[in-house]
Amino acid sequence: VTVSVLYWMSLVVESAAQWAELTRSSSKRGLVVHFEADWCTPCVGLNAWLDAQAKVLPDVIFARVDAGKHEAIAEAADVSSVPHIVFYRPEGEDRHLERVAEVSGAKMKVLASNLATLFGDRDQVGNHDNMEAFLRYQINKDKVVLFLTGTPSRPRCGFAGRLVEIMDQYDVEYSYYDIMQDDEACQALKKFADWPTYPQVYVKGELI
Repeated sequence: VTVSVLYWMSLVVESAAQWAELTRSSSKRGLVVHFEADWCTPCVGLNAWLDAQAKVLPDVIFARVDAGKHEAIAEAADVSSVPHIVFYRPEGEDRHLERVAEVSGAKMKVLASNLATLFGDRDQVGNHDNMEAFLRYQINKDKVVLFLTGTPSRPRCGFAGRLVEIMDQYDVEYSYYDIMQDDEACQALKKFADWPTYPQVYVKGELI
């Protein structure tokens, strides 16, 4: 099966060969995969929610994998429970598909935050008048905003991982921005904040 159209509903993966083609064909686009099971009630509602997101994010491929029927795919993806949602994004000069985030359970707010940060138009520098406007949008997009190297589920440094652990320990709700997705924004925020390192935490638009 060749992936060559824009999906407004999640693609159902039926075989290992189709999975291989899907991951290859998604190398220039984002990919969101819901590992589900037919006995899992939360998966049903989550599928409807993801289908709705597919309509507003046409450049992202949404797919479903029945983890019970396709155990080999789930095992290769290191998925051991459902629902489990994995986010992939093209990375590097060769635009290879990389696993950048994941969410266990039907946590809609966390899923929405990941979709917005990884694929949303407002989280792209080019969709703002200038870099300062982009940075001001970012630091004010939620009450608490984390600027991380990586994502909360897949941090790329120990400091980012520890910060996420603290936030989760105290049930702090937050949005985040993966500062590694845009080097220009990464360097600009250091100057904007007059702070040379990451992670950075903003509360009501103020660096703390």
